Amino acid sequence: MGAARMWSSRASSTLLGIALWLSAPAHGETFRALHPREFENLRSHAQAFVAAKVYQGFTLVGGEPGEAWFQIRFQGRVVLAAENALTGLVIDVPAEAETLAPDVVRFRNLMRIWLEYEPGSESDGRGRE
Repeated sequence: MGAARMWSSRASSTLLGIALWLSAPAHGETFRALHPREFENLRSHAQAFVAAKVYQGFTLVGGEPGEAWFQIRFQGRVVLAAENALTGLVIDVPAEAETLAPDVVRFRNLMRIWLEYEPGSESDGRGRE
């Protein structure tokens, strides 16, 4: 009976580890570099997200026009950072954001869809210069 209980405990912890590994958000995803107007569009979506959730403690830092980066913070902690560099757009969501601010993870997933499947992106086969 003790062996069965021990196996059950090991199986539970293994399954929990796999579930945590599968649900962990990616760090520092890189996409194609955006044209400044496209980055402004991305920033405006971030501003709208923060405006809708400001009462929960979300703020936008570095959201000035012409800047190539911004951060979304939750209660003072960075939960999403975006930087548009010559080498590409980097979006970073820290691992703790999933438990600290799950809404920002969903927002990141929406941005990922827009960046991967918008017309003219590399993934639709047409690319953009």
